[in-house]
Amino acid sequence: MKTKVVLDNPFLEKEFIEKIKKIKNIDLKIYDDFAFDEKQQLERIQEAEILVIDIVIKYSWVLLSKCKNLKVLITSSIWTDHIDLDYCKKRWIKVINFPDYHSVSVAEMWFAQLFTLLRKTNTANQHVKAGWWDYSLFEWNELKWKNLWIIWAWNIWKEIIKIWQGFGCNIFCNTLRPNKKRALEIKIEKFYELNEVLKNSDFLFIAIPATKRTENLINKKTLDLMKKSAYLINIARPQIVNTLDLAESIYNKCIAWVWLDIIEKEPFDVRKSDILIQEMVNSNNVLVTPHIAMMTREAIEKLGNSLILELEENLEKKG
Repeated sequence: MKTKVVLDNPFLEKEFIEKIKKIKNIDLKIYDDFAFDEKQQLERIQEAEILVIDIVIKYSWVLLSKCKNLKVLITSSIWTDHIDLDYCKKRWIKVINFPDYHSVSVAEMWFAQLFTLLRKTNTANQHVKAGWWDYSLFEWNELKWKNLWIIWAWNIWKEIIKIWQGFGCNIFCNTLRPNKKRALEIKIEKFYELNEVLKNSDFLFIAIPATKRTENLINKKTLDLMKKSAYLINIARPQIVNTLDLAESIYNKCIAWVWLDIIEKEPFDVRKSDILIQEMVNSNNVLVTPHIAMMTREAIEKLGNSLILELEENLEKKG
């Protein structure tokens, strides 16, 4: 009997969908767009035994409880905060994610955006296109000896630290589970308390999962602890940063620079957001990108191949 597999994933590359189509003994349904509402979402996934999803849609216990045959849930992401993990655990639904597929891509993108902010290359380019040539407007600082503080870092820290150390910078980390072994693994002396991180950062890099504990971790109170010259970079989940509080800090010049690779609910529409957030997004010292830090050919191939391997392995176990 064929296993019912549903691909409810608008972002999965066509080449990997074609490979999945060739897998034997599966009854495959493919959806490459977003459902209009929860009713349509349920119609799509209700009969699935194996479900392949992306991070944009929430899979609550209410939705999952109606999928009586579901055994395996594969999300093409590192994060799992869009899935009710407690419910999956109770139902013995196996949840598979890919925590390490884009570490190099994100680390490289981090530095690309950092230099864009630090040296104002984007503004300088627009300056020349507008017919100006005043290099005195673009005098900034070197990276050497600056302090990078990473909040609750995971696999990406290793890649960022490798690059950062090449610039002769100081690296400090805060993490949920500090211990000597983890510190030695990434070649730092120790981990630091969150308040120390916030007060001393030249560059604050946020790379943590969204949990009840981390929701609104960056808010008015924590932002007020930071240097006015600090750079804040969030490539984690949007709910970790209180966007309105951040916009207010930018407006009041309480923080110097920001890069957000994700902001509020996806897909984000700046025209429908609060006026203060609109001002922040359009500010010269803020970069907002549409969740693209992981978008390299190498990362996409690693994710696609890993996903197919997991799908095949779980089909074999079922068979």
